[in-house]
Amino acid sequence: MERDTVRTIQRMLSEQDPAIAIEPFLDGLGATETLHAFYSLSEKDQRTLLAALTPDRAATLVEELHDGHVADLIEDMLPEDAAPIVEELASDHRVDVLAELDSADAEAIIAELDEENASEVRELISYEPDQAGGLKMTEIASYPMASTVREVIEDLTADTVDYQFLTVHYIYVVVKAKKLMGVIRLRDLVFADHDRNIGDFATAAVTVAPDTGLDELEDFFAEHDIAAVPVVDGRGMLQGIVRRRAVLEAIAERAEADHLKAAGIIGGD
Repeated sequence: MERDTVRTIQRMLSEQDPAIAIEPFLDGLGATETLHAFYSLSEKDQRTLLAALTPDRAATLVEELHDGHVADLIEDMLPEDAAPIVEELASDHRVDVLAELDSADAEAIIAELDEENASEVRELISYEPDQAGGLKMTEIASYPMASTVREVIEDLTADTVDYQFLTVHYIYVVVKAKKLMGVIRLRDLVFADHDRNIGDFATAAVTVAPDTGLDELEDFFAEHDIAAVPVVDGRGMLQGIVRRRAVLEAIAERAEADHLKAAGIIGGD
């Protein structure tokens, strides 16, 4: 069955305009089947497939791939073809992938992003990849403290708001220029009086600084049973969140790299 799926995709990719047939075909596949078929393609066909898909669909697919593999694929794509896919990635994954590229290739793609995303990427890349600033994601659910529960719930459930990257466990309560005032668990929000202002019952948030290291983050999540921690600067301004999952992935990647270094497979101090 999988071989038939791969052959069908390969045949479609050989057509003059593969996008016409490939999107409807993939609609009939499950996410796991699509991923298995993608891995069975050659790297050349993988790139052709990504270029044929809409950017958001291509990004959804590569979100499941290792950062290094995604980088290998997009570095041989034209920057104008790679940039729309990169732009659709979650901010933390976007930076991780670009960090795998050499600076010239990364900058060529960044230059194709819109001004806001390009500025954000450059700011995130300025941090070490094992610091909170480098691990954070900027897609967060934050609202002014004067917002009502009803307004927040309506916004979270509106079709016009894209929270595809978030498993929203918390909303963050802010004032003025994103100064963090508190946090509310989503389940507490849902059961609150819908006419109540969220600033009335937000609780103080534990936070980390952008330069918090990976070991400190590991200790933090060992002590706190939360899914994500807000990152704030010296003025208390909310910059993003670091997910527990991102820390666990970074720890696993570091352990793998340490193992390869110990085995003499890769270089390093």
